[in-house]
Amino acid sequence: GVDVSLTNANGWNALHFAAFYNKRSVAILNLLVQHNTCTLETINKMTHQGYTVLDDAYGSFLNDEIKDYSDRNKKHEIRQ
Repeated sequence: GVDVSLTNANGWNALHFAAFYNKRSVAILNLLVQHNTCTLETINKMTHQGYTVLDDAYGSFLNDEIKDYSDRNKKHEIRQ
């Protein structure tokens, strides 16, 4: 099976890759977030460089959808 919470040597999970490399749509990211192996810990997991999935999405997309989401949810982020 698939486990979206698994990380590579740099601390990246499937959500980090989807957020960083998919520059046109958040559809894949939404699909991964709905997977049964995705938890709040997976979503808020920091890479070894200290970036969360939201940080990757914000830095990669720089589109209004991600910026709006980030601005609305900054106070609700759970960082560990």
